Amino acid sequence: MQQTAAWLKKIPARFSDRATLLIGNHDIPESGPVPREMAMELCHGDYACVSYIDAKVGILLDTPDQLRLRN
Repeated sequence: MQQTAAWLKKIPARFSDRATLLIGNHDIPESGPVPREMAMELCHGDYACVSYIDAKVGILLDTPDQLRLRN
């Protein structure tokens, strides 16, 4: 069984599942800070996800107007 990283124990339970995914998919250190380059890469992924979702929500909000369904 994989040992739980020290920083993971400090994360509230509602977020721990997401943090566990990071350990399985990246070379996240077991203890100590995450290297700056890795932190930047992780943030880049988060920003890309937010940007993608924002674009999709925009499409959803524009669709009723394009289909002339808005009152």
